[in-house]
Amino acid sequence: MAQDQDVIVFIEVKYRRTAAKGLPEEAVSSRKMQKISRVAAFFFARYQLSPDTASRFDVIAIEGNSLRHYRDAFPFAGSF
Repeated sequence: MAQDQDVIVFIEVKYRRTAAKGLPEEAVSSRKMQKISRVAAFFFARYQLSPDTASRFDVIAIEGNSLRHYRDAFPFAGSF
């Protein structure tokens, strides 16, 4: 979790030494998105934050020495 001004950012980081088994960002499946969304919902409940609080889900993909940042990579996949 990070903060970008007034936005709470949930970040999934994936690493692959090479793309031989696929790109790292491809490992962020719909199931993984749902799991990250559940963590976000728990975070909001734990800290008594409104569901209207600005948030987003980013993915950092690292392949060897290359880094790609996908800002707002997927929408919230659940309910608060």
